[in-house]
Amino acid sequence: MPSIPALLWDAPRNPYLAVGIPLVLGTASGALVHGSTKSNFWYNSLRTPTGTASKEAQGIVWPILYAASGFGSYLIAQNLDAPGFNGSINPAARSTAIDALNLYWISLGLNLAWSPLFFGLKQPAVALADLVALTGVVGALTLKAHTLPTIHNIPTSLFFAPYLGYLAYSTYLNFGAWYNNYGPGRGNLRKDL
Repeated sequence: MPSIPALLWDAPRNPYLAVGIPLVLGTASGALVHGSTKSNFWYNSLRTPTGTASKEAQGIVWPILYAASGFGSYLIAQNLDAPGFNGSINPAARSTAIDALNLYWISLGLNLAWSPLFFGLKQPAVALADLVALTGVVGALTLKAHTLPTIHNIPTSLFFAPYLGYLAYSTYLNFGAWYNNYGPGRGNLRKDL
């Protein structure tokens, strides 16, 4: 797996940066497209699937998930310099941490792309492909984080598992929005607003 720039290894070493970066970027990504009256009108015109969460619920859940994944990246970064049994840096833990941080930053990029794809460009099918990729990356990240030695006696994967679960739910919602409005036999019925 190609390695990420060292700067992206250093940022999660600070817990405030680790939590703050996804919160700020996630909020900015959402604000760019959700503030648009045209985008809101388009979304409100969609036939959404059963079980769609309200905007208010989404506004509570996503910051919690961003903060948890950011803190998870902090725990991963602690393994970059973790001592092994002989007191030197544990090369296996360092290698796993680097792989996990690569996955973390890829997942953040895919997550930040979703709102502009779905709401900004009004492309539910492309956003769905992004979300499927994101779910796969977070699944791999959760497994990789689970294999890391625990720092502070906290299993690192616990900070990514809720995110993975909510991504599965989000994939259902995105698929339902696409299928109900643009799916087979429906594409000619819907005109984008």
